[in-house]
Amino acid sequence: MRMMLKAHFDVEAANLTINEGAAGAIFDKIFAICRPEAAYFVADHGKRSLYAFLDLQSVDQLPMLTEPLFQGFAATVEVIPAMTPDDLAKGLRGYAASR
Repeated sequence: MRMMLKAHFDVEAANLTINEGAAGAIFDKIFAICRPEAAYFVADHGKRSLYAFLDLQSVDQLPMLTEPLFQGFAATVEVIPAMTPDDLAKGLRGYAASR
């Protein structure tokens, strides 16, 4: 199931994690689990943020991905279903057939 993960990091908590040298290990751990199709680090609303697109095998992977962000960065995290153009076309065909 393709998902978009959005994480916004608390400034003070992120500063501490970065200054301790722990940020890289947290991202390495997360990306080893989910192997994102794309991941971008941006400044959004004045906070360090991560936008990642990933394909989850099952929802029980969510705690392994989100807990390091919550605990290491005091992040706010959203996980949103995402579709490719092919996924959308398939869904619209299904919708049309059900009408």
